[in-house]
Amino acid sequence: MAGILVAVVSSVRLRTQARRNAKEAIRFGVAVMAACASHTLLDWLGTDWSPPIGIMALWPFSSDYYESHLHVFRAISRRYWLPEFLTWNARALAGELAILLPLTALVFFARRRPA
Repeated sequence: MAGILVAVVSSVRLRTQARRNAKEAIRFGVAVMAACASHTLLDWLGTDWSPPIGIMALWPFSSDYYESHLHVFRAISRRYWLPEFLTWNARALAGELAILLPLTALVFFARRRPA
């Protein structure tokens, strides 16, 4: 929901500030909305152990927390004083990179391919 609002505001701002055409401003707005939506989706797929559990995906329209039953990404530790803090978070980072880097490469090479 917030992604739609951000997309509209960024499109209007691009159109008025940079004197861009409407088509370019709409494409930019869609890209911004996709970035916001994918960020929310990836956060939703993460494991959360810290109360309140879940994410406020519909904020500012709702203050409810939503949690996925499919935990794709490992939980991170916020307890920086523990000795296993760095290794725990390094494992979580390695798992995220193992999932997201191949997807990023796929999108990158698909966009470079001639039409």
